[in-house]
Amino acid sequence: MPNCPPGSGPSKSSAMGSVFSSEAPPEPAPPLAQAEGRIVSAANRAVPPARVRDVFIMMDTDKDGALSLEELKVGFAKDLKIQGDLPKQVLACLETNFAAWAPDGLLKKEIFCRLYAEVLFAYFDEDKNGTLELAEAQKALTHLVKKPYWGGEKATPTIAFPPEFMGKDGEVHVPFESFFMYLTAMD
Repeated sequence: MPNCPPGSGPSKSSAMGSVFSSEAPPEPAPPLAQAEGRIVSAANRAVPPARVRDVFIMMDTDKDGALSLEELKVGFAKDLKIQGDLPKQVLACLETNFAAWAPDGLLKKEIFCRLYAEVLFAYFDEDKNGTLELAEAQKALTHLVKKPYWGGEKATPTIAFPPEFMGKDGEVHVPFESFFMYLTAMD
């Protein structure tokens, strides 16, 4: 075999058995665990999810790299597909956080991801109890998932949660900080 290192040619025995032996190949060991899906890359929490970056660009109508309160109101209505005024709890959340994070009247893109998460949380917290039940959290995170380019339905994100999120009523209650962690892990 030209151009092959010594010993790299065919051998008389291998894991698949041998043409010179009547031995059967060994049975492969069963897997210890099997996972569905694959990890593409670790979450880069320093960069907002692509969907959040796209929403910022859509809302920044004057292209100055920052958002006014009016741009945010119009942009959130468009993003959440709301006709007319934003719901009271969303508007209150938006105005309170805007006042705290944009003292000069313009919200910088570096803080937009946090504001976006706060507003989504307020919007999808339908019973206004300060946590998202599992179905509410899945709806909120599904809102971030882009439709597949080939059409069809958006995938519903799977949410892992610690046992302490399970209420006495058997319902999962996701607090904001955990929701924010889930959101920033998406892309």
